[in-house]
Amino acid sequence: RTDRHVRCPMSEDERDPNEQKPRSVKAKEAMLKRRDLDDLRAILAMPAGRRFLMRMLDETKVMDISYTGEALSGSFNEGMRHAGLYMLDLFEEADFDNVQLARRERYEEVKNG
Repeated sequence: RTDRHVRCPMSEDERDPNEQKPRSVKAKEAMLKRRDLDDLRAILAMPAGRRFLMRMLDETKVMDISYTGEALSGSFNEGMRHAGLYMLDLFEEADFDNVQLARRERYEEVKNG
């Protein structure tokens, strides 16, 4: 008999030997949240990760006004801005200091051309 659903094994890099199987949905959500924050810390620890974050925040126009005078484009802009604010909140929760460093690095990059 063949199984239609084949699980792809996790690579050694993805497995955490200290990670225990969660006993409840709430515990699983907490474990996933911790892992997500750890992943974001790793991204922010790298200059390339900080540059990428700032490009995404620029693209979502987090610091811009979303109002355009036209309902559909204003709604679209506000949706993009909301996604950027959500992303910024996650990154700041993970590593506030490196988010501030990313902002300073971006400022210097823009200032110095």
